[in-house]
Amino acid sequence: MERHYRSRLNNHFSSLLKALPQKLIIAEVVGSVNFNEGMQEKRVSKGEIMELAKMYIGKLERIEKELEMDKKVLVENMERLKLEWTGMGGDILP
Repeated sequence: MERHYRSRLNNHFSSLLKALPQKLIIAEVVGSVNFNEGMQEKRVSKGEIMELAKMYIGKLERIEKELEMDKKVLVENMERLKLEWTGMGGDILP
C-alpha cells in the first residue's frame, strides 16, 4: 500500500516537472537536467519541483494581471474611439 502511494506521488511529481517550461528548470536548478538532449543528468528534488511550480504560477499570475490591465486600457480606448467616431457622424456596426 505504502509503495503504491509513493509510486503515485512520484508519478505526480514527474508529471508536474514535465509540465514546467524547460528553460525555467535549467535556469533555476543548479547543474542540468536530462531532457534527452545529451546534457548531464541531475535529479531534481521534490522540493525543487514544488519551488519551481510556485515560481511559475507566480509568473503566470503576474502576466495575467498585466494582460487584464492591457485589456482594460484597450476597452477604454475602444469606447473613446467609438464616441469620437459617432461624434463625427460615423455609424457603429454591431
